[in-house]
Amino acid sequence: MANKIETKKIPTTKKKPGEVNKKPVAKKLVVKKLATVKKAVARSARNNHIPLSLEQQLTQREDELATLKSVGEAMAKTLDVKTVTKIVGDKVRDIFHAEGVSIMLLNARTNMIHVHYEYDEGEGGYVDHIEPFPLGKGSTTQVIQSRQPLLIGTTKEGQTHGAYMAPESIEQGSGVIAESTMMVPIIVSDKVLGVAMVTSYKQYAFDENGLRLLQTLSTNMGVAIENARLFEAEQERMAELAIINRVQEGLASKLEMQDIYNLVGDKIREIFNADTTSIFSYDR
Repeated sequence: MANKIETKKIPTTKKKPGEVNKKPVAKKLVVKKLATVKKAVARSARNNHIPLSLEQQLTQREDELATLKSVGEAMAKTLDVKTVTKIVGDKVRDIFHAEGVSIMLLNARTNMIHVHYEYDEGEGGYVDHIEPFPLGKGSTTQVIQSRQPLLIGTTKEGQTHGAYMAPESIEQGSGVIAESTMMVPIIVSDKVLGVAMVTSYKQYAFDENGLRLLQTLSTNMGVAIENARLFEAEQERMAELAIINRVQEGLASKLEMQDIYNLVGDKIREIFNADTTSIFSYDR
């Protein structure tokens, strides 16, 4: 007697109109996640000075190029020195997961070094109380004059390079001093504009790869800063011409001297957005 074979109909699910197959989307998410993990591994290996495989080196390089692109795009959006240094400083801090970042620019006319950006995690974040200091003090001067980068692994090593701490930092700071430091000159058209510095409270936190990346960043930074400086200089020149034109208009109108003073004073107040403006005359 033949056995009766019972067959079951396997239910199938029909796609509803407009429904999208989710498998390709899930696959894309997995690929994206793997790429993120690879980058994280490469960054971790670099930070801990672990030799990188060829694939990790390529991943690291891709990561660096993406970083340079994002920094370049951010800097291209402004022509103000203060804003440029703020954007770049924050980007550098994120890239290196740094506890401290400084951007210092040299005033070639006065030979004074001005701190345009200072972030110190140990001091609570942004620091704005550091006064300009003269060229000739500390490792900043060494980097400017030698035009060479500097990699420091410990505080003791930093002292051998003449590390300088501003008096106001000693008076108002917490007393916690960074161990590791990377410093690179900011150079544009063979002219040193200043120094970019990254610090960490850990010893030997940085290596030559990090130093190389900071040097590349400083090149882009320098171009943006120089463009911003030229723009500001042009704005100042235009302001000067506006004052001169105002005086000439007053003279052409044969105004009284007091009326000319008023015209010039009002223009100066407008240009500098000043609360108080005074013009004094000297009678011989």
